[in-house]
Amino acid sequence: MRAAIPVSAIQAPLDRLKLLLFAITLGGSLLAAVVARLVAGRVLRPVRELTETVEHITATQDLAAPIETRGSDEIARLARAFASMTSALDASVGTQRRLVADASHELRTPLTSLTTNLELLGEGKGVADPQAPELVTAAREQTRELTVLVNDVIDLARYGSIDTPTEDTRLDLLALRVAERAEQRVPGLRIHTDLVPCLVHGDPDALERAAGNLVDNAVKWSPPGGRLRVRVDSDGTLSVTDEGPGVPAADLPYIFDRFYRSPQARSLPGSGLGLAIVRQIVETHGGTVAAERPAEGGACLRMTLPVLGGPRG
Repeated sequence: MRAAIPVSAIQAPLDRLKLLLFAITLGGSLLAAVVARLVAGRVLRPVRELTETVEHITATQDLAAPIETRGSDEIARLARAFASMTSALDASVGTQRRLVADASHELRTPLTSLTTNLELLGEGKGVADPQAPELVTAAREQTRELTVLVNDVIDLARYGSIDTPTEDTRLDLLALRVAERAEQRVPGLRIHTDLVPCLVHGDPDALERAAGNLVDNAVKWSPPGGRLRVRVDSDGTLSVTDEGPGVPAADLPYIFDRFYRSPQARSLPGSGLGLAIVRQIVETHGGTVAAERPAEGGACLRMTLPVLGGPRG
């Protein structure tokens, strides 16, 4: 017994099924494309915003432009890293501008005096003038002031980062060398040392410069025949105490600032950068500086560095 059905009875459902599959495929592809675009736009929007902000900073040099840091994914981490970088750059640029402005101001006075003295020498009888020796002496003194100021500005910039080999350094032995040199350089100066073995890590030349500046500042303020006390503690603190007039309470927060000079110090030689160099070096090494008025009088300036533990060998 045979049974037969028309081919059209099978072909028609297959054609409909084919059409349905095509429609489903096409619709699914379109839906996937739309969803993918929406998702990509949502995911890439922070990247686009970050790119636009970076392009704005590049075009305008506005390092203070805010960078949004929403979320906690990798893009947000990247945005936070950019924000930290631009903040650090903005602070660095601001510091450089202030340094240039302050240095220009400080350089103007000795340059003006030097120019005036040279002009006076060039007028009239010149070196045959009875005032010539006095003018030459003043010009030489102003030249020395300019040399000190320029050298200090260079050092201030140089010690902004540690770009020299570092090593473990005995802070107590470093302080002893500085104290011995000061005693040899200043006759009649009495220096009492109280040095506990202490090991730090850093640029030994820079740290010795910082310690030397603290001692030099104390020497400048010490009365004739006065005594200094240089102390190193096991916690990485090097302090220098003098018997001078002390630091006025109003000046204590500012004496480590660049070019800051109290009213009492303006008549004394100096560039106003010695203690600023101390702070620059110490903070570059991860430490801190401080100043106080001891109860017994005078001034106590200290720098504190991270310690490595007991001395080795």
